[in-house]
Amino acid sequence: MIFGRWSRKRPKKAAARRNEVLSAEQGIFEQALLELVDRRRSRTEPAIGLSMLDIMACGLGGVAFLAVLQMLIRIPLPPPLSQNYILAEIQAEGLGQIGFFVQPPATDRWISVIPDDGNQRPEQGDTLVGGEGAYASSITYSQTFTHQDCSANKTPCLSVAYLHIEGPSLDEWKIMPYFYQYRNVMVEDVQDDFQASALSQLSCTYWSRDSTIKLDSEKKPCASDRQLDYPGDSAFVAPITVTGP
Repeated sequence: MIFGRWSRKRPKKAAARRNEVLSAEQGIFEQALLELVDRRRSRTEPAIGLSMLDIMACGLGGVAFLAVLQMLIRIPLPPPLSQNYILAEIQAEGLGQIGFFVQPPATDRWISVIPDDGNQRPEQGDTLVGGEGAYASSITYSQTFTHQDCSANKTPCLSVAYLHIEGPSLDEWKIMPYFYQYRNVMVEDVQDDFQASALSQLSCTYWSRDSTIKLDSEKKPCASDRQLDYPGDSAFVAPITVTGP
């Protein structure tokens, strides 16, 4: 009888021990699951950070695009072309090539128009008539020299340059002639001393359909002292207003 009671109590104690072991193992298992879940959550946090960076980058890109678009919108377009014209004649005593700086309306840029001297120097005259932002329908440059017997001082050597702008855009143009470079020529088999002399007695005349501007005197000079002393020296700016149609 005692043996029976002892045998009944023993299984209960073993079951209790098994329950304690199982509960301990279950706690360890739950703890492992929690750690695993926490690790996965911690690994997903950088992905959220990257998406925020993407949003910020897209926002900055949109702001930059709007800024560029606003700058492009603010660029003024050339006024419409007219049926008018501009003709400039620059004359001076001495042998030298004369260039032009031209500023069309609605821009602060000066565009150079220079002679074709064969030295492959940059010439920007095509900018006035090229592309959608054309400021004129055509532009023509020419220059001539008179040097017969001028080395003997019988008649002065003359340099004359012409600039013709056909169909210029409306509003005010600005033209500034300048001494482009010396002209290397021989006069009667004698090298003229033109490199030591300036372009003097400068005379500038500008025509359009509506007006004529002539600068050839001390009261209305074309340049300081009516001469250009060396290559790069420029004359005064002449404003010319073009009216339509």
